[in-house]
Amino acid sequence: VEIHYDEEGSCNAYTTVDVPAGSPLLICYANPYNPSALFAKYGFLDENAPATFCKIMDIIPSTENRNLGLSFSRMLFYHENGGISEEVFDVLLFEHLSGEWQTQKDFYNACMNGDVDTKAAYHQQYLGDVMGRLKKHVDTFLIELDKLDEKAASKDIETHTRIPKIMAHNAFVREAFIRVKQNSIDPVVGYE
Repeated sequence: VEIHYDEEGSCNAYTTVDVPAGSPLLICYANPYNPSALFAKYGFLDENAPATFCKIMDIIPSTENRNLGLSFSRMLFYHENGGISEEVFDVLLFEHLSGEWQTQKDFYNACMNGDVDTKAAYHQQYLGDVMGRLKKHVDTFLIELDKLDEKAASKDIETHTRIPKIMAHNAFVREAFIRVKQNSIDPVVGYE
């Protein structure tokens, strides 16, 4: 669809391809795997989103880690089953290997060349380190969500009308993080 404005300021939308009569025209407002961005930009929450960005924000972007999946739409925690996207593991392992340049390079090349066996061997070798990092991140983020909800609950919702939506968003993210912790992290790392 192309959007055009006429001299009177009216907005007109034209299809750029043939569309059969009666077919719906749809627009995607945001990536369905990042309900936080949708909420921040448009003010509503898609509670049916299958996943949420894992919220790991302390990685300095590089060409290599972007190629491995450093992205809001690829580093995901799955809401329903607590799964973790492959990109989370790849990016975290790449960062973990930053002090071992040759090993990091070999891991990166295995990922880029589709060498599944070599990539799996690296993941197995460093599983404890990566899962430990994930556990710390998830535990810390859950504590932070609790603090934010505590702060929000102390506000007057007549004055701060978005608080119920913010708390609903936080609840959605919390559910995903708890499922990740229970189903993907704690069985590997333990329940400390």
